[in-house]
Amino acid sequence: MCLSLENAAEEHEHATRVAIRRWLEYSDQKAATWLVEHYRPVVTRVISRMLSDPAQAEEAAHDVMAHVFTQLSRYRPTHAFAAWVTTLTRNNTLRRIRTQRRYQRRVDMAVSLETLHEAGIEPVDGDSTGLAERRDAAVFCLGQLRRLPTLARRVFWEQCMEGEAYFVVARRHHITACHARVLAHRTRQTLRRMCEEAAL
Repeated sequence: MCLSLENAAEEHEHATRVAIRRWLEYSDQKAATWLVEHYRPVVTRVISRMLSDPAQAEEAAHDVMAHVFTQLSRYRPTHAFAAWVTTLTRNNTLRRIRTQRRYQRRVDMAVSLETLHEAGIEPVDGDSTGLAERRDAAVFCLGQLRRLPTLARRVFWEQCMEGEAYFVVARRHHITACHARVLAHRTRQTLRRMCEEAAL
């Protein structure tokens, strides 16, 4: 039984190498179809463990298979082709995930910049002079929030960025509404000053 399985695996690997050679040398469509039929399940299985969204997984599988064919000339038969495809799939999917995360961070930053504008810190008028510099300064200020005292940072964020009422924030942090208002105002002034200094 074990011997027959080994023979089957060897025959399959041999058939794979023949198909790869025929595709690289003759662009044989039948060879390409054979490779897709036998190794698309490998790609799909790896991606399904990394991406939970079925639509994204399907799109990623399509991209990976296209990438596999562009990289076939680099394959060396020192390892099983399935293992090579698995590594290629994992690396390609990780790049996709990192790209999506970078895009999401840009979206989050854009939202944060709009929120800073609403909080009275950063102008977003597209025709205003020095817009890029002020945006860079606003990004800098977002990073500076973590340096502020914890209570001031939280009160400012909840009031000015999330729009919560002073008395709600005050009750949450066990301070008076007047104290919450003063903390938010002083933090806003501090961040505005940081923006101006960073833009110089």
